[in-house]
Amino acid sequence: MEYIWFVVFFAAYVFYLRYLMHMFQLNSYKAAEQNNWMKKNRGMILLRAAFAAVSVIVLAAAGSTGVIISAVIWLLAVISCRPGKKAKKPLVCTARVNRMFVTHAVLFLAVMTAACILGAGMYAACVLYLVLPILILLVNVINMPIQKMVNRKFVNEAKKKIQSMHDLKVVGITGSYGKTSVKFFLTELLSGRFNVLCTPLNYNTELGVTKTIRENLLPIHEIFVCEMGARYVNDIQAICDIVHPKYGVITSIGPQHLESFGSIENIVKTKFELYESIPDDGMMFLNYDNEYIRNYKGTKPQTGFGSSRDAQFRLMGMDVSASGTVFRVDVPGEGAQEFSTELIGEHNVLDITAAIAVAYSLGVTVPELKKRVKKIRPVEHRLQLLPRRGRITIIDDAYNSNPNGFRSAVDTLNYFSETKVLITPGMIELGEKQYELNYEAGRHASEVCDYIILVGRNQTKPLQDGIKSNEKFGQDRLHVVNTLGEAMQLVQSLSSGEMIVLLENDLPDNY
Repeated sequence: MEYIWFVVFFAAYVFYLRYLMHMFQLNSYKAAEQNNWMKKNRGMILLRAAFAAVSVIVLAAAGSTGVIISAVIWLLAVISCRPGKKAKKPLVCTARVNRMFVTHAVLFLAVMTAACILGAGMYAACVLYLVLPILILLVNVINMPIQKMVNRKFVNEAKKKIQSMHDLKVVGITGSYGKTSVKFFLTELLSGRFNVLCTPLNYNTELGVTKTIRENLLPIHEIFVCEMGARYVNDIQAICDIVHPKYGVITSIGPQHLESFGSIENIVKTKFELYESIPDDGMMFLNYDNEYIRNYKGTKPQTGFGSSRDAQFRLMGMDVSASGTVFRVDVPGEGAQEFSTELIGEHNVLDITAAIAVAYSLGVTVPELKKRVKKIRPVEHRLQLLPRRGRITIIDDAYNSNPNGFRSAVDTLNYFSETKVLITPGMIELGEKQYELNYEAGRHASEVCDYIILVGRNQTKPLQDGIKSNEKFGQDRLHVVNTLGEAMQLVQSLSSGEMIVLLENDLPDNY
């Protein structure tokens, strides 16, 4: 019976270990973020702790019968804690993760060997399960010297490679939001004339950029478009120290990742680490529509883009339809120029304007830009207009929502005559402003949408309050469901006519 006990226990333990490692990876291997995640999910952690605690009690109190009862308890743990739905971003067994698994295995075997010699193997196993959330953090601390050594080696290799390519032009792109879109748009605009490499997917951390350089940068590349993400002060500076950008773009500044930054002032300081890293013969491209960017006092060469009258590349207007957007940009020395794209949404057009500013400054002509702007395809899950399904058209804006992006996406619905439906779980990582900004988003959505479906009952409470504050929005038009699947099923019953459905944000697996 003890053999069966250990088999069932081990299954429960492995499921829990893998889950915690997945969350630690999503939390960027940061102990502080993992601790915050554990606080938010303490109910789940206490449930798992209860399995261990009850198992110890019955083992101590019921002898051989206790082993059977305990085995049943661990079987229940396996059933209740086994992997559920497919993760949006699954655990990636990187070298770092594998090293952590090995270190954990060594600790686990050492403790279990000693405990079995003392005749307390089952009790020790239960205790290890109980403290597993802390054990993950301990393993990370043990592995830190090796991890730092490996990281330093890879970073130095990337630096040497960049330094050896004397003619390579590096464009750094950062911002609270919009940086990934600008990266892809700019790469498209430059690719007709230059051999361009950009950081793939969301490789925007120090190690992600390092990996891109080591594995993908070749002598034939003329321009490297480098997305730079940040969650803490000095994150951008660390990337700049590797790639030494000559050109930089700051797309936006807002309360994204406010929980980790602590203040909007820290966000501004971090984003402008790119500005301060640009040489005097380089150029910064700044979003003059953003007050934090516009108000920054600096002496570096800079070019503004946006609808502001002070912007050199001024966005002068746009017309949106279900087939895309026609917009006009005042290009220095060229006058007002008309561009067309299949993309929709004001912030998409602003991001394209940023890409136009950089590409034109690097030598791409206006006729070339017009051709290549037409070729730009929507970045997946970023205000992406999906093919019509019967009487329903879906705008997929499910990637990492933020206050400005949320409002802009909702306002995009005004360009359509169909019944307007918003599906959203709200916004996250806004620190102390989480309630306030979600409340405002809900209030604004209620002024535009015909129906609103919120995903998650607790997470969306601020949105619910904001929507309910608008007395003109009938409460029969507000629905709260548990999953996106439920929301999509509900859509069919809301109206018999044609509908435009906005999917705004999709929370990551660690929320």
